[in-house]
Amino acid sequence: MKNVRLLLLTFLFIGSFSAFAQWSAPVQITKGASSDIHSAFVNSEFARGTWDLGETDEWLAFARLENGHSNICLLSTQLDGIQWGDSVYYVTNDSAMNDFPSMAREFVGDSSEKMMLVWQRNAVHSDIYYDYNNGARWLYSSALTHDSVSDNSPCVAPRDSGFDLTWERAGQIVFSEFRDSVWSPFEQVTHTLMPVNFLPQVVCINNTPVVVWEQVKEPDTTRAIMYSVRGASGWTAPDTLAWQGDNRNPSFCKNGLYLSVITWESKRDSDWEIFGTDAEIVGDSLIHHDPGNITNNPSVDDHQFSGNMTPLVITSSTRSRSQYFYISAATWHIVSPGGDAIAVAINGEDHPQYFTPAGGSANRNPTISFGVISRNFYEGDDAYHFWSVWENNSTGTWKLYGSKMDYVLGVNDAPSIERSFILRQNYPNPFNPATQISYTLSKASNVTLTIYDILGQRVVTLVNEKNEPGEHSVNWNAQDIPSGVYFYRIVAGNFVQTKKMVLMK
Repeated sequence: MKNVRLLLLTFLFIGSFSAFAQWSAPVQITKGASSDIHSAFVNSEFARGTWDLGETDEWLAFARLENGHSNICLLSTQLDGIQWGDSVYYVTNDSAMNDFPSMAREFVGDSSEKMMLVWQRNAVHSDIYYDYNNGARWLYSSALTHDSVSDNSPCVAPRDSGFDLTWERAGQIVFSEFRDSVWSPFEQVTHTLMPVNFLPQVVCINNTPVVVWEQVKEPDTTRAIMYSVRGASGWTAPDTLAWQGDNRNPSFCKNGLYLSVITWESKRDSDWEIFGTDAEIVGDSLIHHDPGNITNNPSVDDHQFSGNMTPLVITSSTRSRSQYFYISAATWHIVSPGGDAIAVAINGEDHPQYFTPAGGSANRNPTISFGVISRNFYEGDDAYHFWSVWENNSTGTWKLYGSKMDYVLGVNDAPSIERSFILRQNYPNPFNPATQISYTLSKASNVTLTIYDILGQRVVTLVNEKNEPGEHSVNWNAQDIPSGVYFYRIVAGNFVQTKKMVLMK
């Protein structure tokens, strides 16, 4: 695939890293005669400002079809995410159709870990069920809804010391939050009987819940992407994120406490493409920019995109300094004349890797994990592992297959960084429209200083020349640049550092 651009496609580092990524050959994850579908990874986020270091094995939820019904099952990795275990845990074991799981993980303090699992249960009608892990065990499966109204497509996400949940209820979007082991009364995000709304997704940005969803446009059957923010006085009126063409499958790519990227499929001419926009909360408003075409590949007929941005803070015990880096990873579904395939990529690689098992077997519904750092990270085993998982029917039934990506950081092998190399925070910040960026060099170096937007696209290169030792500063006038969050990155020999700044007009 040409011109594939992932969100935040550049590495954003504080520190110096040598790194390379390699996807493994596909492996079959689930076994047996049953069909396993609709996998969902736990959403490894952070709470109370403490970053999730990923130092734990990952959990995967999925629906297992057998004997005329389906159950929600869990499977976890072993050996720091290197391989999958064989022990499948059944959360449900009944005669209903349990499907479409969604998981979230909450970290409180340094070690307490709580997880929420929600799903759709169809018996006489569809309801939303949940199970809660208090850090020691899964407690019980309980009904959140249990009436004659149809409830579908739940999505759960962590927030503070609890969880946020949104779902589709009789064509409308509703919301509830889990605090102190209790779900709050349902809140209506949408209120009108028409149009119909589908597939809501929720994320918390700057401690503010945001919901996006598909809405059927009238009078045709194409769809728009809508959003609403839960402000101080309740949910804001639904607003349009994407209207042009046909828009489907919105998702959030979380990027820290204050930022998020929203992605979706869009068919604006004859082909499906992946579009995205950065988003932040200012007051009770969601600030976003015009959507950008991420894939921009007219030869691809269909995409189903899922991705994550995993910000990590790692303190190296050997250097006693923090290393900040962002990893952007994505996986998507491609329909082509050669058959279904799964594509995966990391950090804006020009050539994603494609997984098409022999015989043209169907592949569909990919998802991607949030990554696990090896427990021996501080002892020199500097690997970061995460998985792309999808459905494949090469055995005659739908089973879960996956590929592991080993992202080798090589921190302990990196050259020593001289402390007198310094990149300072721009001033003023926030700014409008000009700001100054200063840096210090301990020796003569070839320097590049570049500004990027939140989609990883280069805005301008301010410096690209050899600088003498000492103090340096450069002004950036963003008079013609839209408001938003930007990153400035310096490369001076082995010194690489990135900082964030906010342009607010």
